[in-house]
This record gives sequence, structure tokens and C-alpha cells, in this order.
Amino acid sequence: MKRRNFIKTTGMVAAGARLAGTASAGNLLNTTKNKLPRWKGFNLLDYFSPRGTGGRSA
Repeated sequence: MKRRNFIKTTGMVAAGARLAGTASAGNLLNTTKNKLPRWKGFNLLDYFSPRGTGGRSA
């Protein structure tokens, strides 16, 4: 593959990806807010604390 063809093809792909990205950006405005809060994980320190139970208490 020649350098000129590579640059031309890469530019076309980048332009196509850019156009596809702006076309789908309108869908982001129509989304509804998630009713559930974002999951933030859990605290591993609860499982390694010297309480004697060895895990979280319910």
C-alpha cells in the first residue's frame, strides 16, 4: 500500500467516524435519567477489619 493511499483512506475513515458520531449525538439528548443511583462499589476494608465476624454484618 502506498503512503498516499494510506493517508487518503485513513482520512476518509476519520471523517466518516466523525459524521457518524455527530449523527448519533442527537440520541443522547433523548435519554431519560436513570432511576437507580450509580453503583459505587463496596468497601473492602469492611472485610478485613479486626471485628471478629470476618465480614459485613447485616
